[in-house]
Amino acid sequence: MSPEIMSFLEKILPALEKNGFILCDEKPINYGIQLKLSRNNDSIPLSIYYSAKKGISTVIGGSPQSKLRNPLALIINKPLINLDTDHTWQTWIGTDESGKGDFFGPLVTAGFCGNRKIIPYLQQIGVQDSKKMNDTDIESVGKHLYAVYFDQIKVITLLPEVYNKRYAELHQKGKNLNDLLAWMHARIIVDLDQQFHPDGAFIDKFTTEGRIRAALKEMKSINFIAQTKGESDPFVAAASIIARFHFNRWFKRLASELDFKIPRGAGALVDKAAQELAAKTGKNNLFKYVKTHFSNYNKITG
Repeated sequence: MSPEIMSFLEKILPALEKNGFILCDEKPINYGIQLKLSRNNDSIPLSIYYSAKKGISTVIGGSPQSKLRNPLALIINKPLINLDTDHTWQTWIGTDESGKGDFFGPLVTAGFCGNRKIIPYLQQIGVQDSKKMNDTDIESVGKHLYAVYFDQIKVITLLPEVYNKRYAELHQKGKNLNDLLAWMHARIIVDLDQQFHPDGAFIDKFTTEGRIRAALKEMKSINFIAQTKGESDPFVAAASIIARFHFNRWFKRLASELDFKIPRGAGALVDKAAQELAAKTGKNNLFKYVKTHFSNYNKITG
């Protein structure tokens, strides 16, 4: 067991015991450990993983209808979401994006506006950094967020065909992906600000503050924080889940429409899948599914 997992267990086991959970069994699994927990004659598995890239991640197993799922999520997610924010805002916007490093699929930017009072509920339903969640949990928590906070969510999705056109136009002007992202984040912040008039905006930092400020010229007075690993903020974490929720659904829809499963990322497996898709739909149609400025595109169509 890694030192990181041991440290995590030291934090959550006392809280589990305090809330009536009993540790019945544990077993090693690839990259981590699986616990069997019980409470009131019900049981549920909890898998804990560690990697240098993602850090600690957790997966709650068992039935989605289990009565233990939400109370367990409330406990284990506590170390993964920042309840003591670094500001005094009562209402604020969080923004994040998904898809910028993936050859296939859209670029999705999402925003979530909330009040400090709802943070415990976000914690209870499992809101955390989407990179630490599997696709099943992204789908479940994303549906929860939409069911309760539909009006407080804004999303911009640039499908590959539109994304490629926008990127080419920016490239001709000497601009790049960060300029496109700055516009997307700013557009969402402007829309949510006009609706809710929050105290500020918390942005998962993807570029310089100057570029973000320039994109927010419509709102010169807005307070914002741009911070790397911004998903520790609860509303940025919610936005990261919503963005990934939409990104994942594009992949599901494409798999259904074309009877073709596509891997994520931009590595060798992605190149192979793109070659197969080009053979299936024609090279001239590949721009509808991929980001053409990636070097992967020239390997296949060049």
